[in-house]
Amino acid sequence: SDIKKEYIKSNFIKSNLTEDEEILAFRRLFNVSNLLAIPKLGHVGAYRIKTYTDKIDPYVFFAWEKYCELIDKIDNPNQLNMEELLNKVSNIKNIMFYEYKDIIKSLSEILYNVGINFYVFKSFTGAPVQGYIRKNSSGGISLYMTIRNKFADIFWFSLFHEIGHIVNGDGKNTFVDFEEMPEDIEKKADTFAANSLISLELYEKFINKKDYSIKAIRKLADSNNVKDFIVIGRLMNDKIIPWNSLSEYRIRYELIN
Repeated sequence: SDIKKEYIKSNFIKSNLTEDEEILAFRRLFNVSNLLAIPKLGHVGAYRIKTYTDKIDPYVFFAWEKYCELIDKIDNPNQLNMEELLNKVSNIKNIMFYEYKDIIKSLSEILYNVGINFYVFKSFTGAPVQGYIRKNSSGGISLYMTIRNKFADIFWFSLFHEIGHIVNGDGKNTFVDFEEMPEDIEKKADTFAANSLISLELYEKFINKKDYSIKAIRKLADSNNVKDFIVIGRLMNDKIIPWNSLSEYRIRYELIN
């Protein structure tokens, strides 16, 4: 499976093991005596009963969650500073103007300084998770984001959506942001993301003018210190312009291998 390949790639288990040796290695790594007991364990057991998790494979999800813990090697002396996190919103937005290769590194540095360890990796079938917030051993929090499709506007909206969950207190303990979540929690995080990226007042004025030319879009983007694809993604999401219009201005990211 994909998640097993990731464990091998990260050197958590060896690539040349027999099936029995592999089972033993995973049992040691997961600290379980029987892999078949996984569906009843911890979060897997808790989330299985929710109606919105029918796409979850309990074994993949458990392995995914453990993988998050295993890659979290950053010893962060900074405690979560919510006020400072909010103060850094404009700095975080600036990073969308950086070269691709610098984006994750620069985001990691800013978030590290406000007490958040930040990771981005691909998503896995069987673990339909957009983001994951957990308390780490340093006493701060770790934020993990997955990338499914690679559109830049979706990446940035997802990032601010996850920051919204932190600001709203959803990450006080462990919080798994599935693709389908209770509406009120998601709406609050969506509102934070939308208003952080584009001022609600400026967006409403823009909508009232009904000029959706690339020139008008770029003017709104400039006044909010975002790239034009952010405005285009928002207009598409709000069903103000069709999904396929202006698609040549939506860019794709190659942020991870």
